[in-house]
Amino acid sequence: MLTRQVDRILTITDATALADKLVAGGFCTLRWELIPDHTDLDEQKQALTALCEEKRTLIDFIDLARKNLTVVFKHWAPPPDAALHDLISGVEKTRWKDAHP
Repeated sequence: MLTRQVDRILTITDATALADKLVAGGFCTLRWELIPDHTDLDEQKQALTALCEEKRTLIDFIDLARKNLTVVFKHWAPPPDAALHDLISGVEKTRWKDAHP
């Protein structure tokens, strides 16, 4: 499993580890630009849904087209507005840093 911490934004590249975080009540964003070329957003959503269903957990997705992000969260545990705002802001800051090394 690969992870990295950037300004409190943790990037998880292992789908099973991500599903475990969602099952535990966490939430995340799918950065569209990080989706591999051999797949698409719908396939990513289906795969993550299947992993969570195996763990008897229902998840929801909210696509934010203007931000090129999808928010993913446990159906019965939506993220607080402030935490979601902080995550989206952190993703945007990370993107800016990646584009301006």
